[in-house]
Amino acid sequence: NVRRWFSFGEEFGYLRPDISAGTDDRFPSVEEQFTDEEAPGLTRQPRLVYTRTFVDFDYRDQPGNIRAGGRVLLQVGTGRDQDPSREFSYKRTDLQVLHVFPIFDKKRNVAVRFSASHVDPLNGGGRVPFFLSPTIGGSRTLRSYRALRFRDATYVLFNAEYRWEAFSGLDLALFWDGGDVGTTLEQIRLDEFKT
Repeated sequence: NVRRWFSFGEEFGYLRPDISAGTDDRFPSVEEQFTDEEAPGLTRQPRLVYTRTFVDFDYRDQPGNIRAGGRVLLQVGTGRDQDPSREFSYKRTDLQVLHVFPIFDKKRNVAVRFSASHVDPLNGGGRVPFFLSPTIGGSRTLRSYRALRFRDATYVLFNAEYRWEAFSGLDLALFWDGGDVGTTLEQIRLDEFKT
């Protein structure tokens, strides 16, 4: 931390996933629904050495219960497949922007959030493992869709909320979520947003 509101850093790691057939008879197993072409990394899971660099401007008044302020977080990273083919090597960029506008005594506020993510193979002909593709859906992104509902190389997401503290211990909110996924940023159109 350079100051309370600004931090940057780098993370290094090793990822070796183990994807196998499902065990719950109520649901079809992933390999019954998709081929390796449709879900890269389904038949051969990569061994990845990854790095992530981040810059974080965090000026929220209370990170767990924001009433004013905001945050801008930019992350850039790569994953390098340890197989000689380097088939699953990738680069990824994520951006999150949040700002909360207090109204009067901070018991009411308007929160707006924008986030976007993009992942690309590092080499021509390479593929990004399906489990590392950006996703939206669920209680933190598109609240009217189940978790991880939409997946592709790119996503763009907007959220807006009007929140108020009805009384101590009870906050209420009206919200709108909208977003979409696509292979490239150019494929994402506002008039086709899932909301």
